Amino acid sequence: MASSAAPGTAIAPLDGSGQVSSSSNTDPNPLDPHTAVQGKTRYSARAKQVSAEKKTTKLKKVNEKVAATPAAATAEEKAAERTQAAPLGLNGDTSKKKKKQPKDKNAPKERLQNKAPTPPPPPPDETPSKAPNRATPLEGTIPPAPRTPDTTAPPASTPEVPPATPPQ
Repeated sequence: MASSAAPGTAIAPLDGSGQVSSSSNTDPNPLDPHTAVQGKTRYSARAKQVSAEKKTTKLKKVNEKVAATPAAATAEEKAAERTQAAPLGLNGDTSKKKKKQPKDKNAPKERLQNKAPTPPPPPPDETPSKAPNRATPLEGTIPPAPRTPDTTAPPASTPEVPPATPPQ
């Protein structure tokens, strides 16, 4: 069995560099002077930076909106839109009801009771129907077939012939 480290003993690093850097400084030259870390700042000090960002985003949005607007319609397109928006088959304004003509206040009243009854219109002439027996009790029945005179007499009744096999 190969030799192994006993429990609780430290294991040496395998890469061969015996140093382990515990600092978080990863600059190539640690001797160069570092830039000063900015401390706490006031929120009101950022107002100029925030307003500049807002202006640039607003300009971008305005430019996008201008680019997205459609081109102006030509005269032909405007005329086509007007004809398509017009009401179909209706002449004039249909949104308002027509006013009734004002009646003369001094005119005599027209009452239905005082009017003479109008004579009823004459009944319409009935057209002859092509179907026979129309509007009769026989409507819908099949007419009997025409009979032809019989030239031959019906056969006389023949007596029944018993079967040819003898009974047992």
